Amino acid sequence: MKTYWNIYTVFVQNGVSYLAQYRKDAWWNVAVNVLWVGMLFLIVEVIFSQTATIVGWKKEEVYLLTILWTIVSEAFVMIFGGNTQQIPHMITDGDLDIFLTKPANTLFLVSTRFFLFRAFYRLLADFGILAWIVWRFDVGVSLPHAVLAFFLVVCGIIVHFSMTLLANTLSFWFLRIDNVNDTLVSLHTLGRYPIDVFPKTLKILLLTALPMAFSGYIPVAVLTGRWPWYAVGYAVCFTAAFFCLAVRFWSFALKRYSSASS
Repeated sequence: MKTYWNIYTVFVQNGVSYLAQYRKDAWWNVAVNVLWVGMLFLIVEVIFSQTATIVGWKKEEVYLLTILWTIVSEAFVMIFGGNTQQIPHMITDGDLDIFLTKPANTLFLVSTRFFLFRAFYRLLADFGILAWIVWRFDVGVSLPHAVLAFFLVVCGIIVHFSMTLLANTLSFWFLRIDNVNDTLVSLHTLGRYPIDVFPKTLKILLLTALPMAFSGYIPVAVLTGRWPWYAVGYAVCFTAAFFCLAVRFWSFALKRYSSASS
């Protein structure tokens, strides 16, 4: 474990070095992110100017849903975003062969080698916006619910990673699947809506086969008391099972991988 911590520390240091070279770009990204979140909030304001609730969801709850979904997205981008989405290119270009020769877990190296520090700054800005929402709307949240919601945000990040890994692992068999990540990004936007607005079949899919609800809906549902505390058990079990499925699928594909040079 210490070895992997040391390796990851080097990856983070590389991210800091990259940021130092493009500091203006990093601050520009933060500004753009804040404007983008502001546009999402503007959409919420427009919708709630016409109605008091949406399928029982109040405006402040939709605000929370939007920002927690954004936090999950930014955390994923910070840790995994510049890595797992490059798997198809690594396979077709032969770069994966280099990692197979390293004395460390290949999936760990492939998934974490780039730490996007500019996403870290955006994430800090998102937490600032979250604090503003809690203050602005005087959101009454108990400490146990807040802790559970934070834990479920972590689960959402893991589920997001697992889903991306599953999709990109298909590139071991289908070499030209460049659009798979664009599709995932489009599907991921479903996570910022209350899933109660969708038909029952789609709602079930968003909680199972296409688990976009883990990115925002489930943490907010627990935070606001819409989900009972014991429903957290389902979220934890699903996250563990989905992560194990993704890792096993990766291992299955890797065992059948032929070097690009062969």
